[in-house]
Amino acid sequence: MVFLNIMNIFKKFRSKSDSTIEYNSTNLLSHDMETMTKLLSFCKKEHNEENIYFIIDMLQYKKLDSNSLKAKQMLNTMYTKYFTQNSEYELNLPENILRPIHVSFNDLHTNTSTPRVKQQDYSNIFNDAYQHVIHMIDFDILPRYHKTLQK
Repeated sequence: MVFLNIMNIFKKFRSKSDSTIEYNSTNLLSHDMETMTKLLSFCKKEHNEENIYFIIDMLQYKKLDSNSLKAKQMLNTMYTKYFTQNSEYELNLPENILRPIHVSFNDLHTNTSTPRVKQQDYSNIFNDAYQHVIHMIDFDILPRYHKTLQK
């Protein structure tokens, strides 16, 4: 029932605007339920639905207080879900984006590394990945999706 959870998440964001998000894909996904459903189906056929799921999780995370236990738990879950090698929804990202995520995440979970990542950096650990995925949706996935509608 993952799909129903996704639909509920998008319904929550549908009426809210986030002034920090100005991406076409994010606006499209958060305001048009029918298009989002069709786009997600398209991505499943293309085997790249992890991009949509990641954006959904990031939108949900951005609504949380970054210092809360729930936010920290969500970041741990997202790391395992999207950035762990061979995970079901592993994102296909370039090494220059993945490496700092792995280093920072490892640094947050060990006592021996120096210098230790500051607490305020933790909330932004996935920002580069988020921007990369948004760019990929806007300039690769959405154009291919729109081509299927014109056939």
